[in-house]
Amino acid sequence: MKHGDFQGLNQIYRKSLKGKDLLYKLLNDGEPSIRGGAVSVIAAMPTIAESSIPKLETLLKQEEINWIRGGIAFALGEFGASTTLEKILTSDECLAVRCIAACQLARIAPQESLIEPLLLFTRQPIDEYQYFFGAGLRSTDDAAFALSGLIKTLLSEVFEEREQPLTKLTNSQKLVLSHLLVIGEIWSMPNLLKIFSTYGLLDGCSNLNKKVLCAKLVGIELTPDDALKEVRRGMGLAKMNFLPHARESLLKAIEMDATVFERVPTPEEGWLLYAKAFAECNPQQAVTAFRRAYLINPAIERQVAPNWCLANLLQEYDF
Repeated sequence: MKHGDFQGLNQIYRKSLKGKDLLYKLLNDGEPSIRGGAVSVIAAMPTIAESSIPKLETLLKQEEINWIRGGIAFALGEFGASTTLEKILTSDECLAVRCIAACQLARIAPQESLIEPLLLFTRQPIDEYQYFFGAGLRSTDDAAFALSGLIKTLLSEVFEEREQPLTKLTNSQKLVLSHLLVIGEIWSMPNLLKIFSTYGLLDGCSNLNKKVLCAKLVGIELTPDDALKEVRRGMGLAKMNFLPHARESLLKAIEMDATVFERVPTPEEGWLLYAKAFAECNPQQAVTAFRRAYLINPAIERQVAPNWCLANLLQEYDF
């Protein structure tokens, strides 16, 4: 493309900015296709992000149609509005909308807590997802791609790309790698393991030994503990408000080993998240779990957020 062509496109874009007030007005149109169309156009106009974010957040609070909320989540991701996306991920009732929020967050605000939700979204396609603006053909593919990018970002913070295998790790490298070692599923995903190899990890070993090699580098010996793995997964999902899935993992863990919470590094947090997961469906079980957490560390009470169902439950029980 010639320089003159770029100038022409720039002029077109600058003129289109004059219509932003009309776009904002269309966000309140009674016709869903008009509202959704306005969201999609705004998403492509990053230079008005500052004024657009509050408009989109206002629409999000009142919009009932899933595909429009999904488009809003995509647009907010394009504008870097991570705080609102975190709220969408933990509270929206539509899984497809939450998936878009998770994928966008993995790109603009990568953090370890996103791994479990993204893994959840890689397991089974969400039917309506492909019809959302900004989404790919399948939710599983988008989640897998976002997960790969997230793992690469986490590793790149402490590792440098190299051709020769690493034989010694720094303390920060050990910390990141030890966190990833407890997430069993990522070690069976070929696209993720290729990323590890980029940083001098896993080269020249069989599939069976990849996780073992990294454990040796960290300086720990891997011992099978499926119950602990399920507890960690359940805790991660409970933190992100994927409560039905959290309950599934936590119950599975206790069925495997009733004493598993004794091996959690912070058992009071484990019992707190257990209580959070069960507050809406089994009040007695939730209160019992919270009492266990409180007995271990009374300060855990401060971690109960006012908007949790557990908070209301504890008030009812005069806790």
